[in-house]
Amino acid sequence: MSQRPAGRSEAGYFAGKHFTDYVEQIETLLAHGHTPGEEREAERILVRLVDATEAEDRVQGDGVAPWYYETLADLYGGQDRLDDELAILERFARQRHAPGASPPRLLARLERRKHELAGDVQWLAENSDSWQLLDMGEALLDETPAERMLPAQRLDVLDVFRRAYDIAPNRYKDHKATILRAIGEVLLSSGNKAQALESFRAALALNPKVGVKRLASKLEKDLRCHSCDEEPES
Repeated sequence: MSQRPAGRSEAGYFAGKHFTDYVEQIETLLAHGHTPGEEREAERILVRLVDATEAEDRVQGDGVAPWYYETLADLYGGQDRLDDELAILERFARQRHAPGASPPRLLARLERRKHELAGDVQWLAENSDSWQLLDMGEALLDETPAERMLPAQRLDVLDVFRRAYDIAPNRYKDHKATILRAIGEVLLSSGNKAQALESFRAALALNPKVGVKRLASKLEKDLRCHSCDEEPES
């Protein structure tokens, strides 16, 4: 443990220990199955450790340690405290950064979070992988169920899912099937049974266990009955 030598600056230290000596304690507090109390304690310490790494950087000029900002951002994100997550990422962006992979990753996360909070669907659709797009589409549906959406909103969600399908690697068949299921469900919510069935069939072809087999069978029956009803009498 790095105890502060007598007569040395306190920059980089919290409660008599260097900020780097707290990593194991923080990881233990945030280990799987941690309690709300442990989260609060980890947050309290992390905030002070962020202060410590910034204080040390002001003295040494080597750049701040990204791990403390990222861990705090993860903690806030896991609690759906999105404004706090954005704030700690913005705080990191204002600091001096050492070389390495972490600063660009955190700055990219900040950029993405800003667009997410602004609801910038177009930017997100153009700067996401297929998994992120699937999550994004599902989040939009969680916010407003498809059957309550305006037609333009449903089209936006369909565009997100369709782009996800287009860029999803072909080797991930289950993933692509899940996207097709989502597309079918949105189409069905708007009463477009024929296109919904087409999407469900494509999903089942990729993954028979995608969870729409009964629904697809029901749609096939409904569409056959509808077709019979529309046939003119001879």
